[in-house]
Amino acid sequence: VEIPFLNLAKQNKKLADDILPIWKEILESARFIGGEHVTSFESEFAVACGANHCATVGSGTDALRLIFISLGLKPGDEVITVPNTFIGTTEAITQAGGSIRFVDIDPLTYNLSPAKLAETLATLSPEARKKIKGIVPVHLYGQMADMDEILSIAREHNFWVVEDASQAHLAEYKKRKAGSIGTAAAFSFYPGKNLGAGGEAGAVVSNNKDLVRSIQILRDHGQEKKHLHQTEGYNSRCDALQAALLRIKLKQLVTWNKARQKNAGIYFQSLKNVKGIFLPTVREDRTHVFHLFIIQVSHRDKTIELLKERGIQCGLHYPIPLHLQKAYSRLNLGPKSFPVTEKIAKRIISLPMYPELEKEQIEYICDTLSEMVV
Repeated sequence: VEIPFLNLAKQNKKLADDILPIWKEILESARFIGGEHVTSFESEFAVACGANHCATVGSGTDALRLIFISLGLKPGDEVITVPNTFIGTTEAITQAGGSIRFVDIDPLTYNLSPAKLAETLATLSPEARKKIKGIVPVHLYGQMADMDEILSIAREHNFWVVEDASQAHLAEYKKRKAGSIGTAAAFSFYPGKNLGAGGEAGAVVSNNKDLVRSIQILRDHGQEKKHLHQTEGYNSRCDALQAALLRIKLKQLVTWNKARQKNAGIYFQSLKNVKGIFLPTVREDRTHVFHLFIIQVSHRDKTIELLKERGIQCGLHYPIPLHLQKAYSRLNLGPKSFPVTEKIAKRIISLPMYPELEKEQIEYICDTLSEMVV
């Protein structure tokens, strides 16, 4: 038995008859940059997210970076986020000119803890708090952060809130979609995401028309119109091939998310009575889209090795918290700085999770785990 962690080939094979004729059309027209597919996808994705505006960009990291630049982030400014995320979240802050201030996570949802956020702000001097300009809650693994509490704290301190929704396409918080709540939101369409491109792509969604217009200019070398450069910008355009593919996949996204939720239900049912396994917590007021299905076990490396022997591939998201990475040694944040993040980083395993995963495959994974975990 071989169960891959992700099986994009199976999904692509099903869609090939829809994708290839449109790609052929684009190849024959030679209209690779911008055009109808890009603008149409932007409109369709904004509607899907419950937002007014969308600008596609080259990646999810670019989406965050261009949001921060458009919000006026500058050297000396700080942005709060979590150490339990992919480095793209924090790279974007630094590359836009800001500095990172980490806050620990909720032990159940793995997202930014509002209690820790409030506690952190309470310990800072007024001068230190003034340096902070915004908060970036990461909707990790497919479940949205505690947005009402985070927004309340942000309003109290006049911070903006940017959602990192790279793993949360169409996730909901109290019936509101990811991307529709904060000042703006960044999405990644990396191939393995719930909505994935055939390469690199990302998007910004927002209800702020001026912010999105700024990003449209920055993504195209600072041009408002051809050869009219308002500022130095970046080369961060989503091409027509990716946009056309994303339009086709967007039509399937609700169905695919439901399949992920169904697969998660099989995992929950099969593993709920297995000792030694800590299952994900899904808040009642949220719609979790299960980009990843995360469990915790005590003997993580041994468990992964045994699963591998049985032909089951797993992932780690994320084994080394960002504050302990060499890239951020300058922050002088050693072990025990963020105990919740550090504890779960040693225990988490990402099990196979994708719409095409079959019930028998999940049951085989669960049976294997039932034998192993103590």
